Amino acid sequence: VRNWRRWIIAFIIAYIIVFLAAATPFIEVVFTIPVGALAGLNVFLVTLVGVAGNVITVILVIALADRIREWQRKRREKKGKGSNKKNARAEKIMNRYGLPGLAILGPVFVGSHLAVLLAISLGSSKKLVTAWVLGSVIGWAIVTGVVSYFALDLLDLTNNGGFLYDLLERYS
Repeated sequence: VRNWRRWIIAFIIAYIIVFLAAATPFIEVVFTIPVGALAGLNVFLVTLVGVAGNVITVILVIALADRIREWQRKRREKKGKGSNKKNARAEKIMNRYGLPGLAILGPVFVGSHLAVLLAISLGSSKKLVTAWVLGSVIGWAIVTGVVSYFALDLLDLTNNGGFLYDLLERYS
């Protein structure tokens, strides 16, 4: 009975880690879902938890966008630096493809959080940014979840249990 408690706690902690990883800027659900699937976690639950983590922080960034941009501007002025490579890449995507392009490509190339900040700083409305970026995050999560599920099946890893099971077996 004691080992089962350990396993349950370990899996609860694993899903919390998935949530926090997806909520972390630049990690995104595109990375979190395959890693969670390889760990042996349920792909559907990993996708839901990952989307929740990413969406909550994106909404928070949208709500605080003006304050964050002001803080970044002051920080850059203090350090005497211009914009960085990710900002330049995101701005190039925005100029070339507009808000839809930045929202769709953002989670893969610059991160959804930076895409949100840049889109708002370039004059896009918060409502449109919210709709496009959340749609993109959910879309990427679905695609990544489906690909992860079938990749595990194709590689015959579905009965393996994943690296989390291996760690629990080794240390319990």
